[in-house]
Amino acid sequence: MSVEPDQWAKDWLAEQRSRGRTGLTVEKRGNSHIVRWATTWWDSVAKKRHKESVYCGVLSEDGTIVERRIDHERRTRYCAYVMDLMRSMDVQIEDKPIMWRFLKSHPGVEHEFKRIHRMAQEELPGCTEKIAVVPESEEHYVRYSILIEQMTIEQAWKVVEINRRVKENDIVVNSI
Repeated sequence: MSVEPDQWAKDWLAEQRSRGRTGLTVEKRGNSHIVRWATTWWDSVAKKRHKESVYCGVLSEDGTIVERRIDHERRTRYCAYVMDLMRSMDVQIEDKPIMWRFLKSHPGVEHEFKRIHRMAQEELPGCTEKIAVVPESEEHYVRYSILIEQMTIEQAWKVVEINRRVKENDIVVNSI
């Protein structure tokens, strides 16, 4: 539970804002003052605003931010790795903030993507694949689409079979 920051932390924050650094917040947790950078963005599909906040570190009394977590940086590198991996396999993947947030909260999901890609190429050679995040009320899921110009009924059933074999709840395989 956060409480009101000490006066020296409020003064530091006021100084940062006077220098033009907006979006910073300071909250006190225990004896530490946590610094975060926050922004909002508009989700045009869900028609609502989302707040996103990034941990910067712990503020010390001399005004320096220490103890920067590398977790955020590692997750960002992971997202870039998944994007590059899927593109190298000729799978189209949305490069949007909502996809990055999904990837950050689902480490290891690239193994499931690779498994679906293998199944798709074995069952439907030459098909086109696309990965997108679909906002659904409070929860989001990934739609892994398999596309063929003129899909026959047998090919559509192959896609249904691939979806049945995918055990991950957050991924839905479909054909469009």
